[in-house]
Amino acid sequence: MITSLTHTHHTQKKQTNMGGESSMGALVPSVNSEATTSKMQPPTEELDKDILCPICMQIIKDAFLTSCGHSFCYLCITTHLRNKNDCPCCSHYLTNNHIFPNFLLNKLLERTYARQAAKNASPYEHLRQALQQGCEVSVKELDGLLTLLAEKKRKMEQEEAERNMRILLDFLCCLRKQKLDELNEIQTDLQYIKEDINAVERQRIELCRAKDRCSLKLRMFADDPNSQFVTQSGTVASKKKWAQAQFNDLQECYLQKRRNWVRQAYKEEEKDTDIMNREGYNQGLEDFQSVLTNFTRYSRLRAVAELRHGDLFHSANIVSSIEFDRDDELFATAGVSRRIKIFEFSSVMNEPADVHCPVVEMSTRSKLSCLSWNKYTKNHIASSDYEGIVTVWDVTTRQSIMEYEEHEKRAWSVDFSRTEPSMLVSGSDDCKVKIWCTQQEASVLNIDMKANICSVKYNPGSSIHVAVCLCGIC
Repeated sequence: MITSLTHTHHTQKKQTNMGGESSMGALVPSVNSEATTSKMQPPTEELDKDILCPICMQIIKDAFLTSCGHSFCYLCITTHLRNKNDCPCCSHYLTNNHIFPNFLLNKLLERTYARQAAKNASPYEHLRQALQQGCEVSVKELDGLLTLLAEKKRKMEQEEAERNMRILLDFLCCLRKQKLDELNEIQTDLQYIKEDINAVERQRIELCRAKDRCSLKLRMFADDPNSQFVTQSGTVASKKKWAQAQFNDLQECYLQKRRNWVRQAYKEEEKDTDIMNREGYNQGLEDFQSVLTNFTRYSRLRAVAELRHGDLFHSANIVSSIEFDRDDELFATAGVSRRIKIFEFSSVMNEPADVHCPVVEMSTRSKLSCLSWNKYTKNHIASSDYEGIVTVWDVTTRQSIMEYEEHEKRAWSVDFSRTEPSMLVSGSDDCKVKIWCTQQEASVLNIDMKANICSVKYNPGSSIHVAVCLCGIC
């Protein structure tokens, strides 16, 4: 203890000789011997506060002491003294001649850093530092240490291998469950298909027998018995080819209808005899047969009438919307021509192609994007245009009865509700879906979709459900 105090006094005396002024008051309270440090460790919060530079509030680097007893970073205090000649803490007169290196504080900071690093260091760092510092270890101790490390390594490798095996096992179990579910679904589908094949075969045999009976009665009237067969064979081959081209879609449709029918049958807890329309012929199979029959009934489209909207000055007159009224007697067209044209369907079908004229024509201020007939009021039709205006027209008077101008950008779509004739919905490039009522001048509801809107449509059976198609998202 005496040796330590003597050494401290010597250091303080040396610093007094260097600066010409005593710094005992600033340094003595901060210096402790090794024994004192071990018995009375200063709190971490106080130590951290003491080692912060009052200027930059960071840990002091290259500590310098002022004549008034305060310590700063060398860079901080010299920068301050270029502008002012006072101490940042006590405003005591201060120049560059009144600051001195604080070697003792620097040593204290180094020890603090070392203690903190040792406190936070891992066991590996402790061992490495001990060996690098020349710690005396015997060969026997090294052998024991190596054996311990080898055991530790082997244990960690085994634990890592066990974790990997557990992950692999979980993955394989999940994969097995997924594949078993798929297998069960496939087996169930195969059972459905087997039942339906048997049902269709029985029905086909019955139809063939009925056809043969009819053929015997009609054979006496046929000049060439094979002509009808050849024509029918060609038709069947064409339908088979058309069905094979869309096999994936038809397969999905069949399985979906079959599964839905089975789920519905189980839910209603009906008996097999109750859910069959005829022997072995279930509702799901009948639904799909109807879809397949309608799908293969038509093989091509044939134009029966044509309307030409172009003129001498606008040869490319784009028609962006075409809509039938509630009775399918009238249909309206609209597009970039800024005109809504109403045609009578029967006249278009029966009159020559060069005399198709609209029965009603209405002019608009902007290019049109969409039309929608009112599902109850026959003479009302709504339009949306490139200026974002939604207009409700009276076809009889050829005048607009309501105009809504709340959309800030182009309105792409408009649709009347089927269940609530006074309600309509519109969508626009301003990312807004707006619900309107023909009995109000402002929108009833405004929905921000955060993306440009391409199309909107009311649910045919509900006025509270609306489908919205965004750019890239439906």
